[in-house]
Amino acid sequence: NNQEWLEILQQKVYRKKKDKLIPRLVVIETGGQNKRVHQHSMIETPEHLSQRDFERFLIKSWKQTKGGGGCKIKDIYYELGLKGYFTKDQDLKTEFGIDEMNSRTKESASINSK
Repeated sequence: NNQEWLEILQQKVYRKKKDKLIPRLVVIETGGQNKRVHQHSMIETPEHLSQRDFERFLIKSWKQTKGGGGCKIKDIYYELGLKGYFTKDQDLKTEFGIDEMNSRTKESASINSK
């Protein structure tokens, strides 16, 4: 589901630029009372888009994916704390934790900072 969503988003954001990637950190976890599998993503807004337009692309892309249900978007105010929250369920023996297949970074991206 993450791969499909991010491919759709990529096409909306960079229609003609196939070499550009949206920097993001994707985490898969279980949680809540029903222990449903879900994901959290920290995604950098591309420079050529307003935050509002990018959020519209995020939601529209998510709704186009199979099983794409609710979508919550929040601004990040404390990045280090969020990274700690993202890694709380990291387990090398399961599929939970950082989704390395769908996470992308660039040298200047904030998701590389400590």
